[in-house]
Amino acid sequence: MSDRNCCKPGSCCCCENGGIERSPYGGDVKRRSICCDCCCKSCLPYDDAYMITAQFLSILAFLVSWIWYVTFILGAAAMIILQVAWCCRVGRAGLIWTVVISGLASVGCFVAGTLMILTWDGDTWCDVFTMQSSFDGSWYEYYQSDSCNEGAWAAVAFVAGVLWAATGTYVMIFLVSGRHARSLDVRSEQHEHDVDVGVIPLPIPPHVPPPGQSNRRLSPSTAEETDIVLNDGYQELMAKV
Repeated sequence: MSDRNCCKPGSCCCCENGGIERSPYGGDVKRRSICCDCCCKSCLPYDDAYMITAQFLSILAFLVSWIWYVTFILGAAAMIILQVAWCCRVGRAGLIWTVVISGLASVGCFVAGTLMILTWDGDTWCDVFTMQSSFDGSWYEYYQSDSCNEGAWAAVAFVAGVLWAATGTYVMIFLVSGRHARSLDVRSEQHEHDVDVGVIPLPIPPHVPPPGQSNRRLSPSTAEETDIVLNDGYQELMAKV
């Protein structure tokens, strides 16, 4: 992976190693951000209210959508994609799929709630996760009770449907309003300012004549020998710092 291409649109930079560090040669230098496939948590690639709201709503919706295994599977897929977006950029296609999956999960929850009300009425037993129910006349005659509360389960299903619908709506607004494209542009602009400093060349020490000889011009050979000695000593001194 080339660090020269990491800040192009659609790519991702890791900024955990950015900042200022002390140079062994004196002074401060700016470190270049290290490129990686996934942004660090500190980057928060989608620092947008709509996207963050969708991410939180997906958690709540997933915690409720376990009532039916179909909505549980769909909700898990949408929730995982949105939680990955806390630290990694998700492509436009991935977010579109999140909207589609959230919509399917929402429809599934509303269908499940409707079936519970219409088909479970009068049943004495029901399993919400598999959407199975039955009526046991002997159980009802003996205990005079109905252990299948279809109204409560239907209400839970409708709440999950509303949460998934809201999740998909917020992600869709994030996409169609241009917020997703702007977040990519802002992130790229931030990392384009990183300067690759590289190796800092050592400064050449000035030639200082011996005391009492400040106005004396040295011969070319003597001046060259003096510069070599001073440079060698300076290099050794800097290597020990």
